[in-house]
Amino acid sequence: VTLHTGDMSDADSVQAAMAASGARRVFLSTGNGPQQSAHECAAIRAAEKSGVEYVVKLSTVKAAVPLGPHLEIEEALFSSSLAATALRPAWFYQNLLAPSMAVGVGYDPARIVTDKKFPSFFADSPMSMIDTRDVGAVAAALLAQDDIAPHNGKCYDLTGPELLTMRGVAAGLSSVLGVSIECDPQDATEALGSLSMPPAAQKSLTTFFTTLGSDCRELSDEVQRISGRKPVTIADFLEGHRHVFGK
Repeated sequence: VTLHTGDMSDADSVQAAMAASGARRVFLSTGNGPQQSAHECAAIRAAEKSGVEYVVKLSTVKAAVPLGPHLEIEEALFSSSLAATALRPAWFYQNLLAPSMAVGVGYDPARIVTDKKFPSFFADSPMSMIDTRDVGAVAAALLAQDDIAPHNGKCYDLTGPELLTMRGVAAGLSSVLGVSIECDPQDATEALGSLSMPPAAQKSLTTFFTTLGSDCRELSDEVQRISGRKPVTIADFLEGHRHVFGK
């Protein structure tokens, strides 16, 4: 494999890297941040100029308005000359593996066994979750398709096999770790309001977590239909990562 590098803040370097690689299909994914829309839209323009034919973009659940850059990027992608597919996974299992505000303010997996509890915005909110490896399997399967026409212009909602609450995750951890673990409910507005952050960021995160907790209650079969593999269950995920939680 020959590696060709470009700087996402330098559109010319991205175009040069794509052209030099001869790539005809691209997986588009960058970190969330203030420059995400500018970077990915520039990458889309670079792809058009470099002979790329098909782009699979990692988006987010229903291109949620609080993460508006994803929606802007989807619009730019689908209005381009490129064949394209957007993947819209919801909440990642992997959020459980490190201190993460995506679970709750103050969440730390290393403290779960000691504290016998963890905080979460989603204690009683059933929502779709997914293993990032399943997202990767879908992206890889799409990029390897001989015929991309059936997938062009499509947005696929990706989920695991079951709706889960964080109390359900706590029960799964209890079973895996052999210790009774509870989920301590948090109100997103109050918890995020206790942090020092710009008001706009606080409002965006609060709205996003509210969206996840209220609107992500549908399951899809897209992972198995497209990749041919069954999505990972939360039980198997927790068992495979038990060392992260202190066992």
